[in-house]
Amino acid sequence: MKSKITVLLVFAFVLTINAAVSAAQPEKRAFINGLRPMSMGGAFIAVADDENAFFYNPAAITGRNGYSIQVLSIDAVLLTDTLDLYKFYKDNRKDITKWSRLTQQQQTELMNRVLNNALDKPAGVLISAPSVTFINKPIAIKENYLNFGGGLFSWIETVAKFKRGALFPCLYYNAQITGIGIIPLAYKITSLDAVKLHGTLSLGVNFKYMYRGKNCQVRVSLDEIQNYDFLNAFLEGTAFGMDFGAIYHLNTCWNFGLNVADIFTTCVKYKNVYKDSRDYGQRLNESIKLNLGVGLAYFPGKFYYWTDKYLNTNNNLMLVFDITDLTGTEERFIESPFKKIHFGAECKLSPFVIRMGFNSGYPTVGLGVVTKIVNLEYAFYGEEQGNYAGQKPSWIHRMQLSVKFGNNDKSKK
Repeated sequence: MKSKITVLLVFAFVLTINAAVSAAQPEKRAFINGLRPMSMGGAFIAVADDENAFFYNPAAITGRNGYSIQVLSIDAVLLTDTLDLYKFYKDNRKDITKWSRLTQQQQTELMNRVLNNALDKPAGVLISAPSVTFINKPIAIKENYLNFGGGLFSWIETVAKFKRGALFPCLYYNAQITGIGIIPLAYKITSLDAVKLHGTLSLGVNFKYMYRGKNCQVRVSLDEIQNYDFLNAFLEGTAFGMDFGAIYHLNTCWNFGLNVADIFTTCVKYKNVYKDSRDYGQRLNESIKLNLGVGLAYFPGKFYYWTDKYLNTNNNLMLVFDITDLTGTEERFIESPFKKIHFGAECKLSPFVIRMGFNSGYPTVGLGVVTKIVNLEYAFYGEEQGNYAGQKPSWIHRMQLSVKFGNNDKSKK
């Protein structure tokens, strides 16, 4: 019994050191929910004027009037449940390592503490490897503009969660390593007189290639963990995909955005690469379904705090609102609308930035020091892991260090 409890806690802790959020689920979209968007409640479709455009809206790269190069980005995500699990193990380590010396009552009490405090909690850490991105300055084509770019991204995420079983707790885990190359191409139409509309329209598309290795198992009982071969279920897969995006710029204050990710349904072709596995060489295809989201962004030139009294924001204030996953079949919008709603704000007080919002009903906050080269940012936010808002929240701490070069002089365009 001692060995089983020790294996349970130690294995859970080791997994969570490399881990992040969610139990076994359908094939996940290759998506980095950027720190900046998440600190604003996850709303960014109608903005996406930085490297987050690669995932939120390819059309938005036309919002840049100069080039941008990101040579380094280190991103770490830590769930608060991970800290709770570590604290539990630290507080009970003496009893666990001296299990045979405990009385029967003490053993029963310890097992109850394990069941009540170490189970049913998704715990983990997500680590993003250094990402490299490039967005060119706009190329004039008569009165319109063409933008393009490129990006390489990679990250590791693993979920470790124990649930109660018939006799022993069972382990649910899903570990993935993802690498993706993206080439966005966007075109900005500066006059819409032909369709009798004011403003401008940007259209964009992503071409992407993805590699993913994953190791997942829905259920491993506690008495199986000691002899279980976790490499047995390791799969490697590749895929080609395409995203589409659009942003309608009504004027300098209002943006309306649309993003359609994996527009033709991205097929990931997997095979088992572990030679000692009985399923070695077996092939499996999984699909990443089309994902539709819409967004709104407002950039108030003036902030009114009393009748005829206002502050000039100098374009340093932004309000955003998104509705995401409108095409989800497992969680339809009409059944869980609040889970798909995101809104927030960003205020720049150079070199500092303050952000806040609500992500599926959970508050989010963010702070950062943003310069022309080095950015250091922090965010704290909640994410819903259940089928509806308020069911299973996960609270997340996130830090990001990035190094960028470029310019974005709005007066030039």
